[in-house]
Amino acid sequence: MVRGRYGIVLVIGVLAAVAFGLLAVICLGLSIAPPEEEPALWPGVFVLGVTGAVLCAALPLRIIRSGRSVHLWATLDEIGFRTTDTDRPGRSTWDHVVAVEYDKDDARGLVYTHRWTISFDDRPPVTVRYPAGASVRPMRFRGLVRNVAPGVRVSGGWW
Repeated sequence: MVRGRYGIVLVIGVLAAVAFGLLAVICLGLSIAPPEEEPALWPGVFVLGVTGAVLCAALPLRIIRSGRSVHLWATLDEIGFRTTDTDRPGRSTWDHVVAVEYDKDDARGLVYTHRWTISFDDRPPVTVRYPAGASVRPMRFRGLVRNVAPGVRVSGGWW
């Protein structure tokens, strides 16, 4: 199963990112406009600091929010995924799965979204996306698919 896996390390990371963002923006504000010289600029520096803290916490909070939901799973009989499409069920037996392809969205090496494309022989492909911290490692899921469905082509990612 691909489930949310986070713990105290991620929570500490979120708090550190928020504190760092706030501190960095306040230090920048102090270097640009010291309080004794320009006291009228400090409300703007405060707003800038809060904005920096929110931006630094956005990605970890996205991971935490989606961490408890199941996005993708595999059993001996089928592969399942979360979907909002009411016409197509969110599962299929391995007999109908042709390929499972992994890809990621990253920015300068930081992966922020996992993307799995599941190709079928009886319907159009389905793409499942979820945040990076909300899953087991993609390598584990690829290995699981190889073990339970050796006839399915598995590709993408680091080997």
